[in-house]
Amino acid sequence: MANRVMRKYEVMFLVDSASAASNWDATVKTIETIMDRAGAQSVNLKKWDDRRLCYPIKGHNRGTYILAYFEADPTSITGMERDVQISEEILRALILNAENIPDDIINMPTPDQLADKKQEEPSDESDPVDREGDAEEDEEPDIEDITE
Repeated sequence: MANRVMRKYEVMFLVDSASAASNWDATVKTIETIMDRAGAQSVNLKKWDDRRLCYPIKGHNRGTYILAYFEADPTSITGMERDVQISEEILRALILNAENIPDDIINMPTPDQLADKKQEEPSDESDPVDREGDAEEDEEPDIEDITE
């Protein structure tokens, strides 16, 4: 039995926002099924963001981006791309080599996670803010003073 070379990849899936919002678990299951068929081992899978598309794709004006990192044999990527094209749930996908991406980048919060954190933080507008220190500017010496 030959050793399989496993490489790290990044994939951005674009799915219909309406179907992702109504049945998130089924959307994730579709993506996991595609990765399983390719023999990929998921490292990280998370919702990136929900955005309006610049132009309609397969009749959809909004899309949900899902970012995934996985390890797979390079020969299985072609089959994975074919499965994505056949899938009715996935509008588009882009698979990139992620060998040089460090783990701290992979585990960074997505825009969707940052928006959730921002909504959870209490807005404390009642605290007075000292803006006097901000208004003072450091005086720069005149050029004439330096040249004399």
